[in-house]
Amino acid sequence: MKTVFSVIPYILGLLEVAFGVFLFVAIAIKLYSNFLGKIKTVSATVIDKHVSKYNRLSRYSGAKKITDCSIIFLCDNKEKSFFTSKWMYSSVKKGDKGILKYRGSHFISFD
Repeated sequence: MKTVFSVIPYILGLLEVAFGVFLFVAIAIKLYSNFLGKIKTVSATVIDKHVSKYNRLSRYSGAKKITDCSIIFLCDNKEKSFFTSKWMYSSVKKGDKGILKYRGSHFISFD
């Protein structure tokens, strides 16, 4: 005689498969938008800049100093934040206006 509890492993298996499919689709969409998606060009204003400095530990090379630079833009009444190079970070100031180019969450240029 089967009980309700004998069905639980099958239900858990289906949930695992559904979660795996969901995760695969989410990753595929993110990769597509970042690497194969359309390049967007919008008018933007620099509203803020941030620098994060930290040490990354590695068992092979020890501690390595890392500096991440990010710029926050206002475009179409939405804030968009991108990691940028140190050169780009130092070349813009708060309040600068220009044309922002990006693909997904990847910064391309700001002129």
